Amino acid sequence: MGAPFPRWSNTATHVALLAVVGGGVGGLAFLFFLARSPYVNNIADPPFQPFEFDHRHHVRDDGIDCRYCHTTVETQARAGIPPAELCLNCHSQIWTASPLLEQVRKSYFTGLPIPWKRVDVLPGYVYFDHAIHVQKGVGCVECHGRVDRMPEVYKTEPLTMLWCLSCHRDPAPHLRPRRFITSMSWRPPADPGFETWDDARALDGTVSFVQPLIEVLFGGRPAQDVLAMLAGEPDLPPYDRLRRFWSQRLPSLDAARDERFGWDATIQRGFIEESAYPTTVPTTRWEAIAPLLQTPRRPEAAFELSVRPDAKVYDGRFANNPWLQELPEPMTTQTWGNAAWVSPKTAAAYRLETGDHVQVSRGERHLEIPVLVLPGHADGAVTIAAGYGRKPLRNGELNAVDVGANGFLLGDGPVTLEKLGTSERLALTQEHWSMEGRDLALSRTLTEYRRDPRVRGTDEKIFTLYHQPHPPGPQWAMAIDLTSCTGCSACVVACVAENNIPMVGKEQVLHSREMEWLRIDRYFGGKPDRPLVEVQPTLCQQCERAPCEYVCPVNATTHSTDGLNEMTYNRCIGTRFCSNNCPYKVRRFNFFNYNSQVPPSIELSKNPEVTVRARGVMEKCTFCVQRIRTAQIDSQLENRPLVDGDIATACEEACPTRAITFGDMTDEKSRVSQLIGQGRAYQALQEIGTVPRVRYLARCAT
Repeated sequence: MGAPFPRWSNTATHVALLAVVGGGVGGLAFLFFLARSPYVNNIADPPFQPFEFDHRHHVRDDGIDCRYCHTTVETQARAGIPPAELCLNCHSQIWTASPLLEQVRKSYFTGLPIPWKRVDVLPGYVYFDHAIHVQKGVGCVECHGRVDRMPEVYKTEPLTMLWCLSCHRDPAPHLRPRRFITSMSWRPPADPGFETWDDARALDGTVSFVQPLIEVLFGGRPAQDVLAMLAGEPDLPPYDRLRRFWSQRLPSLDAARDERFGWDATIQRGFIEESAYPTTVPTTRWEAIAPLLQTPRRPEAAFELSVRPDAKVYDGRFANNPWLQELPEPMTTQTWGNAAWVSPKTAAAYRLETGDHVQVSRGERHLEIPVLVLPGHADGAVTIAAGYGRKPLRNGELNAVDVGANGFLLGDGPVTLEKLGTSERLALTQEHWSMEGRDLALSRTLTEYRRDPRVRGTDEKIFTLYHQPHPPGPQWAMAIDLTSCTGCSACVVACVAENNIPMVGKEQVLHSREMEWLRIDRYFGGKPDRPLVEVQPTLCQQCERAPCEYVCPVNATTHSTDGLNEMTYNRCIGTRFCSNNCPYKVRRFNFFNYNSQVPPSIELSKNPEVTVRARGVMEKCTFCVQRIRTAQIDSQLENRPLVDGDIATACEEACPTRAITFGDMTDEKSRVSQLIGQGRAYQALQEIGTVPRVRYLARCAT
């Protein structure tokens, strides 16, 4: 019997099946790409509007910020459509008779909204919150495109769930600082030097290596990556590029396997040994210097102006750092700005007081700036710190704008001074100069110290009916040598960084609400024209008989067994009784919730080991208790006792002169125990009987 189907029927069946399957797959692929195509998603297809509104003209030409029209974009889920009243704020003055604005005028008089058609229409089940995206740093152009280039606004992105998820899976490239949210031309900044591998040379020429501390925050690209792309090596990682560069110049780095000259040892050490430049001794030609020393004589009625780098922001390159803006200047204790320093004699001659506005002039250039009377300043001279008075940049940067005055406008040389008759209150953290007869920052000459090594008052005994012995275990204490302390305030910045201390701004500093746990007190003694300057770091004294502990109604401030005056933040109800009872005034109160709605870059700066405090909570120095507990846990895990040097507070680590020493005062071999046993050691306000754990070593002046 013959086959019921011809031979070609198998082939035809296979071809038909393949065609059906292929057609189905092709159809699904077509539908998949069609659903994401610009045609279906109406990309680059502006909808018909009631009348022409040119975003390009308003945004690019007139410079109108997006938030002026879309008023609720930062606070609500919907950005808001501008009403006719908002348009007529401007067009009641300009283009008043334009026929293009007929719809706007009609809407204003009838009260009926303009029937705008939405450009980006989301499904009803989708909830999109503009405010949360703006607060987290998502710019307008990420979703809406460059509206400053659009005569008619159109859709630039599909805004599908797949598109949204692609951003949420890797949000970093789409984030920017809050101040650039509405900027159309913002570009990721250059790498600040903490996000990639790099190399550098010290002043003596020693080659050192820079290691990345964090991942890239805002999609910035370091300069070496850009150069590598131009050189045709875009895929070479920065670490490999660095190693290849130095291995070619110093083959011994890769060849050596020992612990001193090998590559791994060099990276761990941080620098290449014996890579400094050879030293040379220059010959000074004094005859060439003599003409330069003959400065022109200034007019009798003029002052000599000196514009010097600021002790905090230098020439302005660090002005965008609020830690430094709110750091008190060492001599004047001024924050958030600068002033014209004059001597008390000059101030008396011109009837000037601190805060009075003056006009400093040099030829046709004038500068208005407040005065600050500073003891010890030279008569007939004016000093202005540089780095202030910044203006908005073309790229929209608004860092430290109009904070202080720009001394660079005048430069060094003879100037005239004119009192303007107005004044302002400067943001000073310390307005008194004298210790008022109290033994706070003690100082003795070397001759006096050799005659009697013990400081006045250290032998006085405080009588009490309650004697409490120290519990077993370490008892923490701190010694601060005033002879070594220069008042540089590095310890203050370190404390701020370590303990998540918020910056409050100039207005709150004017209300004496600064939050730094550690401050540098500055005192003047002697004559105003030749004063003796004393500086004293002041922090929580960790008193053994702490007045703050007795008055807290909720037991939020307590004493630990190792001598720390502790704060339990979730107990504190903000009565501030403890601050009122503290004789050293080192407690700080959160009047506002300074840590709410902070941008991502500020969140990343927080120390995860320290609690971020909320509004209504008292806070103060804790002797870096997080470091103490971490060291104790590590020693227990390693089954060994704590030794001197295992724990270092943030201020101790940052001090460039090693004026601060922390340790166990019961350990006779510890450095802190030896320091507080010296004759120069004393307690601040010893006569009130608080028994501080912070001991100062009196300054020994030559």
